[in-house]
Amino acid sequence: MASQYTEQYLNENERRGGEGKGITPGSFLGSVLKGNAKRWLAGYRRALEKELLNRNDVFQGRSASNATAYYRKEV
Repeated sequence: MASQYTEQYLNENERRGGEGKGITPGSFLGSVLKGNAKRWLAGYRRALEKELLNRNDVFQGRSASNATAYYRKEV
């Protein structure tokens, strides 16, 4: 299942300044999901991380809190 939040997540990490300044997928989804959707946060996070790992234009780096975050590769 593809995540509807992939582009929004990558844009947010880019807006924050790139590698070392971004946020984790879980933190991002925690701020975006509302109401009953928060009950399914773990499923949304797994779908988002799976899609990010399968994309060739994304790399795994560190967040501002030194956890795993994902960023677009520079072209």
